[in-house]
Amino acid sequence: MASHYSACIRNLKKYHIPVTFMIWGEHAEKYPELLKEEAKCLLFTLGNHTYHHKDLTKLSIKEGKNKIAKNDEVIEKLQVSNRK
Repeated sequence: MASHYSACIRNLKKYHIPVTFMIWGEHAEKYPELLKEEAKCLLFTLGNHTYHHKDLTKLSIKEGKNKIAKNDEVIEKLQVSNRK
């Protein structure tokens, strides 16, 4: 998956196509280098899609906020919130 995804990122950059990647925390932890590559490109925007991609309508507000906050922590831990 990672090599296929990297090829997609290369083509998006090549043709200057702006996109928003909705990030799941689980995937960010599994593929940190891809997330870092996305974060470096000014064409790309990263969005928070919760940690586990659970259906938030089936969770309490507190649980939903916790899933979003956990994903924010993962992204910050991987140091991709700042485009360096």
